[in-house]
Amino acid sequence: MAKLPEFPLLRQDIEIIASPSPGKPDRYVIKNPQTSNITEVSEKEIFIFRQLDGSTSLPVISERIR
Repeated sequence: MAKLPEFPLLRQDIEIIASPSPGKPDRYVIKNPQTSNITEVSEKEIFIFRQLDGSTSLPVISERIR
């Protein structure tokens, strides 16, 4: 099994797009330009994706989401 990187980095080409709807919680989609796949994600997932900056360790990310 592959070892996880100590300081994970989200692929730079992944797009995080805010897609607000009136009267509803914030909505986000993630777009993979290599495949054109679009996935709807929660605010918590967006928070995690934004932590994948290449300088934040997995234990720190884990602590921040608790």
